[in-house]
Amino acid sequence: MPNHVTNYLTINAEGDILEKIKREISSGDGDEYTPIDFNKILPRPEELDITSGSQTDNAIAVMLYKKSGEDKRLREMLNWHWPKEEGIATMDELVTHLIDKGLVDFDMAERAINNMKEYGHADWYSWSIDKWGTKWNAYSTEDNGDEIVFQTAWSCPEGVIVALSQKYPEVEFTVRYADEDFGANVGEFGIIDGVETWTNIPDNGSVEAFRLAMDILKDEWRVEYCLNDIEEDSSPSDWGNYEKLMCDFAYEYSLVESSYPECVLTHLEEKAVARENYELASLIKEKRKEKEEE
Repeated sequence: MPNHVTNYLTINAEGDILEKIKREISSGDGDEYTPIDFNKILPRPEELDITSGSQTDNAIAVMLYKKSGEDKRLREMLNWHWPKEEGIATMDELVTHLIDKGLVDFDMAERAINNMKEYGHADWYSWSIDKWGTKWNAYSTEDNGDEIVFQTAWSCPEGVIVALSQKYPEVEFTVRYADEDFGANVGEFGIIDGVETWTNIPDNGSVEAFRLAMDILKDEWRVEYCLNDIEEDSSPSDWGNYEKLMCDFAYEYSLVESSYPECVLTHLEEKAVARENYELASLIKEKRKEKEEE
């Protein structure tokens, strides 16, 4: 399974222009409706929708060997464990074995070769990674008016965003994205006519990256999980930078639970009082009372 990247796409337009863009980049109806369909923005050629895999790769290798003597993949295969077990020592023996055992798919190989000539890519996967910037279309989508939320596999689909921006050159689009690998692969940028107008891509694992990821993902459970795991008899001076940061998030987002250790509740209350955040201080007192009654 891939890492899921959550993307927030804001369309900085109003009225008819906003509705036009949303209409033209969406697809489906009812339960099949999605507010963003990459194929409506940067269509993937249908010819690329073929099955990739070892049978296709094997067939391409056999075809190239028979046609031009190209034997790179076959030479590599001869060094694999199974050909040696089968007693296969030559290229021709390997080719015969692959064909006799049905380990080749010449139909798919022919289509893959034609795709390479036409599109520069053998199949959907290679093309999607190169053109979209991610292997799948958008999923887990939400329509929030001028903001569309969706997930992608492993990365922000920058190729799609650039194509979208070029399709509507007068409109500014804002993108914020965060990987489920909290504090890594997170960023934000604005784009007009395919050109980034500003960007903020903090270093992985930096305080800025964690803060931006928290702002985007709102992962309350992550804060609670971390703080619940702090030793009861510890103090802030004993905590690591990550624990201290999670405490900051608990304060900033008012994420207070009665399950927190007393040292955490004390720290949060002292901070709230010092900053005259009496509403949060009151909430902490309530959680303390719940803790006593449990």
